[in-house]
Amino acid sequence: MNKSPSDPITRKYSRQSMDILTSSIPSVLPVLRGQIIGRDDEIRFVSELLQNTDIRLVTLVGFGGAGKTTLSLHIARAIFENFTGGLFFVDLSPITDPALISYYIAQTLKVPEDAQRDRIASINDFISNRAILLILDNFEQVINGAHIIDNLLNSSPNLKVIVTSREPLRLRHEQIVPILPLKQNDALQLFVERARSLNPDFQLTDQNATAIAQLCGRLDRLPLAIELAAMRTTIFSPQSLLDRIQPSLETESPLLGTLNSGARDLPVRQKTLRETINWSYSLLSEAEQLAFRGASLFVGGFDLQALQSVLDQPESQVLEIVSSLVDKNLLQVTGQTKSAQPRFQMYESLREFAGEQIIVHNQHEKLYEKFAAWMLIFSAQAHDGLQSKDQALWLRRMVIESDNLLRILDDAFAATPGSVLWKSGFEILGHTQIYWMISSQFQIAGRWTEKSMSAIAELDDMTDLSPDLKHKYKAIVYGNAGSVAWSKADYLKAIEYHQASHQYYCLREDELGMAESATNSGANYMEIGQHDRALELLELAINLYRNNHHPWGELTVINGLAITYVASKRFDEAHQMYQDGNRLAQQLNQDFLQHVFLCNLGQLEHRLGNTEKASELQRQVLKYLDENDQPYLRTWALSILAACYAEMGKTEEALKLLLMVYPSLQAGFDFEASIYFLQSTAIMCAGSDRKLQAARIMAGLDANIKNKQYYNYNIDEEKRKKLMQSIRFSLQLEQFRQEWDLGQSMEVEGILNFAYQQVVLLDQTQAFLPLAQIFSQREFDVLKLIVRGKSNEEISQELIIVQKTVEKHVASIFRKIKVKNRTEAAAWAIKNHLK
Repeated sequence: MNKSPSDPITRKYSRQSMDILTSSIPSVLPVLRGQIIGRDDEIRFVSELLQNTDIRLVTLVGFGGAGKTTLSLHIARAIFENFTGGLFFVDLSPITDPALISYYIAQTLKVPEDAQRDRIASINDFISNRAILLILDNFEQVINGAHIIDNLLNSSPNLKVIVTSREPLRLRHEQIVPILPLKQNDALQLFVERARSLNPDFQLTDQNATAIAQLCGRLDRLPLAIELAAMRTTIFSPQSLLDRIQPSLETESPLLGTLNSGARDLPVRQKTLRETINWSYSLLSEAEQLAFRGASLFVGGFDLQALQSVLDQPESQVLEIVSSLVDKNLLQVTGQTKSAQPRFQMYESLREFAGEQIIVHNQHEKLYEKFAAWMLIFSAQAHDGLQSKDQALWLRRMVIESDNLLRILDDAFAATPGSVLWKSGFEILGHTQIYWMISSQFQIAGRWTEKSMSAIAELDDMTDLSPDLKHKYKAIVYGNAGSVAWSKADYLKAIEYHQASHQYYCLREDELGMAESATNSGANYMEIGQHDRALELLELAINLYRNNHHPWGELTVINGLAITYVASKRFDEAHQMYQDGNRLAQQLNQDFLQHVFLCNLGQLEHRLGNTEKASELQRQVLKYLDENDQPYLRTWALSILAACYAEMGKTEEALKLLLMVYPSLQAGFDFEASIYFLQSTAIMCAGSDRKLQAARIMAGLDANIKNKQYYNYNIDEEKRKKLMQSIRFSLQLEQFRQEWDLGQSMEVEGILNFAYQQVVLLDQTQAFLPLAQIFSQREFDVLKLIVRGKSNEEISQELIIVQKTVEKHVASIFRKIKVKNRTEAAAWAIKNHLK
């Protein structure tokens, strides 16, 4: 962050200040070269701490490469005038014996040796009554000598000490200041400046900004890692560098292997990122090193119970080790879950180093099997929890653990066929199918379809697996593949897969599996219009669920039966079944399914033309989802409510809902929701000056319904035909035909994207109309940046206009809307829907 000359920190760094420092105050400080980026807040905070008479020891704690040493020197120069006795920097990196601390301090202070006296006593005599700032750098490897600092502080009332260390000293009066990774913008600036120092032509551009931002994130925004990466820009572009350091299962980490050449004037321990990490790793006990390696398996963080399972050690011992690794900044506390359990995370560079060490110690198979065993236990609990009254809790837990689940599935299906890890992949996949469906993560589910289908191709040739286990794995994989096909509206393929899954569950005599596959097959038969076959399968499923006392399954089948009645235009029976299902779900405390029934009942009301009732029911569902987020249900409720608002002429409300829905549709949400989105958008385009666009959207919708053999059972076909006719007669025939032909040629993704563009344009029109009558375009641009919290200086830089011009625009805006300050202006803009 750039500072103006009037900033107090900037004043501290003036040439005059440096001259005074070097001429009138004794100092033994390394020469600073270059500016520090992104640490102004820390400099100011620590400077204020050290001017407090009650604080005499500040420890800057952070992982290697966070910039603690450089920061300590800038702090010293910011407050040098407070230490007339001198400022002294002591580099402790060459030593590992705490007994040498006093020797290094005495050498720096030039305290003469006296064989007759204790060295600490001589140092105390030297600094007694002098206002001295002592910086002790790299204290982590002599941490057991912390009592020496305590002795010096107790004997010298005017002494103050800054310690840099990778872990706290654990002294009673120590003030710890964590030195965290840089903020994203500062990390970006550091990368660009370091790259530019090697190549003056290097620039931050629209083309490379995203890659640089992702690169800084991949490097955990650690200054040393960013500087090492910037040095590679003499060879690689930011994007190619980002591609190069992606994680790998090879022995050597691509990240650490790439960032292996630092500046010549860096300490040896910081010339490569691997050496920086190894410096900390080598100081760990054997038990801490093992825990460090085990913790690296959890890409999505972990709690104590999870790590305990992998290490197979008592909880008290794991707690002690984890606390030590947190103190040493090798683990970070990421917060607490709803169950108040703390979770821990590891920087990516540390994780890759630990991965190398796992292979070096030949522990890959053992640790990964334990990791898989833990994820298997967790996924089994989640499978049951997601079908219980505690579904909302388990959804949150699954979100937290999703990265770990993806990691173990990746590793499992890449493992040796027939191995324990490989078998775990099938089991975990079977447990997590329900989560991928409920959370609308169809693309992720599809990712495992290809991998698991390849895996089961090898089952028949395996003589050491029982037939029952082979049937189980095939049932799981085909079930997953069927659900993915359903999400793509490929109902014939979905039926094929679900029937195969049902066949293998029958061979195992697994009644719950049979019920699940029959339910899924019934839903697909309903989608292609074979309602009698659908009802037959759903009746089979509900009896199996009831025989096994499985209320979740029974309720899902009731919902499926009601949907099939709607498809058969047996609306009264469907209405009654939705109400019955809602009441039963209430009795069983199944809140999620209760609101599924309300959502579907609202969909039926919309189908019947009762838009007021339909919108009321969807608002009830969305109110529940404010505290119990289920993405699948939320997308449906928003889609149906947007359709209601569009038909009721509530354009502004409908547009905002459609903007919220689109990301789910883009991620592969099922086709029927896309129909709602497209039809709602067409209604609003037809009601504005965008009738040509409405024609294209309806043409694309018509073509894709036919291509997918979709029976459109919940959306009134007559209503859709009337809308198309209305659009047709509002246009000249040639215009209509041209747009119709364009729309007919577009796939779902293309027509959805086109419709989304219309939603954005319509939404902007809604916002611009009242404001365009008040402001000039430049004032409008300034107001948008005020809403984003930008200062006049920042607005000047972003709009590339002088600051005085910005000030004039701001004053004009305040006058026109009669506000006194930026806060009131921002509130006015938000109230008037400025984007």
